[in-house]
Amino acid sequence: MLIRSGIMTIALLSSPVLAQEIEIQEGLPEHLMYMETPVSGDASEDGQSQHIGGSRTWPPGQVLKVCFFGGDEVIRELIAAVAAEWSAYANLTFDFGPVGRRYDCTAPQSGFSHIRVGFSEKGYWSLVGTDSVKKANQYQASLNLNNYDMEYSGFNGFTVVDVVARAAPFRKATILHEFGHAIGLLHEHQNKNLDCWNEVIREGENSVYKYFAKPPNEWRPEKVERNLGPALLYDPDSVSGTADSKSIMMYLIPANVLRGGTSNKCYIASKNLSISDLDKKWVARYYPMNVTDIGTDEDLAQYTIATLPPGASSELLQDFLDRIRVDLNSGVTAVRRDARSRLAEFLKTRNDIQTLQSLTSDLSQESYRTQLGVAVALSKAGNIVLPDASLAELQKTLEKTTNKELIINLGKVLK
Repeated sequence: MLIRSGIMTIALLSSPVLAQEIEIQEGLPEHLMYMETPVSGDASEDGQSQHIGGSRTWPPGQVLKVCFFGGDEVIRELIAAVAAEWSAYANLTFDFGPVGRRYDCTAPQSGFSHIRVGFSEKGYWSLVGTDSVKKANQYQASLNLNNYDMEYSGFNGFTVVDVVARAAPFRKATILHEFGHAIGLLHEHQNKNLDCWNEVIREGENSVYKYFAKPPNEWRPEKVERNLGPALLYDPDSVSGTADSKSIMMYLIPANVLRGGTSNKCYIASKNLSISDLDKKWVARYYPMNVTDIGTDEDLAQYTIATLPPGASSELLQDFLDRIRVDLNSGVTAVRRDARSRLAEFLKTRNDIQTLQSLTSDLSQESYRTQLGVAVALSKAGNIVLPDASLAELQKTLEKTTNKELIINLGKVLK
């Protein structure tokens, strides 16, 4: 049994409640509040973008695999259908797996996933863009929709046919919001050009500090500042553009903590339920449709990928290698590229005899894609001392192939 923990959570969305109640707001967890180094200055765009994590966007044309920790096919179909709207405006594709057999994060045959949806952690949140693979590994959720699996399930009378039509609009908006984070969008209320931090009341009985200090949020002042203050102080790659209070990424800030109440520019009467026009322009700009993801089987990913945590068990190691083999043999270029990067990075720190023998065992009987992926990863990992059994299997693979790319890469390893 694999044990997972959602220790890397970046952006939490508010839970809809009655207007007179104190709303549960999306808040950066304490252990992540000070991970980024403050910098000065700001990278402003010339009009189309709203607010992004500029260094955390995916390559245009990327296929993003998405898997699920739990949930039946009903909730999985709801999430897949709603999140897909982003692909209408952005040159990104979400691959949730075949209908009726969506990817299961706990199953090695699902391979690795860029976005991993959980339902058991507190709140609604998502890591931002490529942080989903940089700051959390395969055994941790990168996006959480607390209790959605209970609310929208076959047990509650929903079906895969009717769940999208019957789901509450604000629930579908939450899915859009969190997948907005997953493709790189930051919170709009922290956009320098909207400047909501200077619009909130910070002194007296109606201060934003006192409001969020109450249950259910119970935030300390530092957490209030981290989650409502200027993003640039905590997200050095923050890029601010045109202010957009209609953005799906806009925070719902209560009127009683805003100067001027409902007349304040940062006040919205209710949660934004749809992707705004400026949201569409942003993703179209950063993920242009005229860019094709063209790559070879010798390329590596353009971003850092987390591997196994230190001290991983032998069971977890075998699961990791099984997933690697699945992805190295994928029909999707981006998936194979990520697998090579993940394996190369892993081998830099984990290259003991057991691991190397497990990786190369019967390699000569594997598919060409798997053989080439292993050869590329070994050559990119640096100077690794291979055990005799691995060398023999690699030599056997070399003698059986006539493929030029494979011959070249095996030659690099065996030299």
